[in-house]
Amino acid sequence: SGVGAIIGGVQMLLGFDTGYVLAWKPETGWEEIEGTRGSAPNGVAITPDGKELYFAEWGRERLVRILLDAEDSSRRRTVDLPHHPDNLSCTRDGQLLAAGQVGDLSQLLACGQVEDGTCAVAFSVVRIDPSTMRTEVILDHPGTATGGVSSALVVGDELFVGTFNGDRVGRAPYVP
Repeated sequence: SGVGAIIGGVQMLLGFDTGYVLAWKPETGWEEIEGTRGSAPNGVAITPDGKELYFAEWGRERLVRILLDAEDSSRRRTVDLPHHPDNLSCTRDGQLLAAGQVGDLSQLLACGQVEDGTCAVAFSVVRIDPSTMRTEVILDHPGTATGGVSSALVVGDELFVGTFNGDRVGRAPYVP
């Protein structure tokens, strides 16, 4: 319902824990991955060796890394991002991309009313070096031509971005 969405949105924007990441094991089914509780956890990526899990924490505007085989306090590390990160992708050279919206709750809720065109909410795309957790904004946009971006993907030498609500895909040059 509309009220439920507003309450959930406020909880996320205030940084309340609203969920966690699950893993499927054939012998036991779905299980919560320790250390993944967060405010609107979303956008999951895992290293090819299966030892590191990354997820976007939309409500707290950060990326979280979990070392899956560690048992101590080094298990979880976070890095702040300049937006509400949504989905993650990986580049050819092993970098992570986090796309997300820059805006307040009223702007984001207004996107639900868009039927044609774009959700005119500013966005950015951040590249993260998984080994250092260093971040670099590679695209910062006011959301005019396409907005409310929730995903970014590198194809060749281009960066494609998609929205969580709208009828457009954006394209920009990608410089590694």
